[in-house]
Amino acid sequence: MIAGEGTELVRCTAKAAYEFVLDLERYRQADRKIAAVHSVTWQADHAEVCYSGRFRGLRTPAVRQRIVVEPYRRIDVRSIPGTAAHLLSRFHGSFTFDELGDGVTRVFHREELVFPAPLAWMIEPLLRSWLAADTPAEVLRMKQLLEARPVAAGNTGGTVYVTDWHNRVQKFTCP
Repeated sequence: MIAGEGTELVRCTAKAAYEFVLDLERYRQADRKIAAVHSVTWQADHAEVCYSGRFRGLRTPAVRQRIVVEPYRRIDVRSIPGTAAHLLSRFHGSFTFDELGDGVTRVFHREELVFPAPLAWMIEPLLRSWLAADTPAEVLRMKQLLEARPVAAGNTGGTVYVTDWHNRVQKFTCP
């Protein structure tokens, strides 16, 4: 089993952070492991999502996962048993959102992958340190995107310049 965890204090409501994560097209800006979202089908408090991914920059086949939510508090994402991806690795990702007051929310995110032996012996050494580093970086990118405020109107070409709450200007280019 390999895992990565990240926690950030974000200047936004739990609702805003929760909705950002569930908007997968938007969330791809923070989670670079999502290459393309193919479908999202909601039924009450759960959804099935299908997307193609990237591990260490290399494209992966499309996977199907189930999302279960506790609105504005928790999101769980798991690989769906019986799918090809689940046979190769079991995935569980979770987010929790805790409002701390003064417009600040603690966002915690964990991802874990369990590979069957002997696949685990080959793949885990290649992905362990990468996932451990990528997950906190993903949560930091989420924080930066949620806290970003536009500084210039009329930007074109998919490039947006924003300033964060520390008045640092950053450039985001959207495909």
